[in-house]
Amino acid sequence: MQPIAPPRRLASHMRILLSVALVLGISVVPLERAAACSCMQSTPVEAAGFADAAFAGTVVAQRDVGAEPGPIGLPPPMGATTVYTFAVDGVAKGPIALRVDVLAGGDGAGCGMSFDAEHRWLVFTTIADGVHTSGLCSGNVILEPGVAAPLELAAPVDADENADAGLPVPAAVILAAVALMVVASWLAFRRGRVS
Repeated sequence: MQPIAPPRRLASHMRILLSVALVLGISVVPLERAAACSCMQSTPVEAAGFADAAFAGTVVAQRDVGAEPGPIGLPPPMGATTVYTFAVDGVAKGPIALRVDVLAGGDGAGCGMSFDAEHRWLVFTTIADGVHTSGLCSGNVILEPGVAAPLELAAPVDADENADAGLPVPAAVILAAVALMVVASWLAFRRGRVS
């Protein structure tokens, strides 16, 4: 019969075995699986509910903007490395102009989304500091030619319409009249105090 190892020696052997198993386990699992993107499936109506903006459009330009590494050298959230410019032909949510830039790109493992310029897309974005961002989990879908979008779409906002959008003429006239009355009342009050 073999003697039983003292408890300290057994604990030391267990730590070594666990360390070796951990190192082997990490080296066997591919990095893509370890950092794989997992999205909750949603319908276009649900995706629009989560998004700040939703529109239909086609990519007309794209430019790489690079990516600063995030923690532990990983890419930034959603792997956003490209700005896609869309020619918008329909809006489901939000004030969207005829053209909109969307920050996306990257790889699928990091929840990045790449838009193919040959297709019309239904795009869902979040807006932070005026920048539209979208990713693999946003619910973006390709719209097949001749098939209606699964959401009701309105016309995009024309940038020239927004530039002219000021106060309507009657409101401007009323405000000018009120301002004139305030100034006249103040002058009358001041003259009454001087006499």
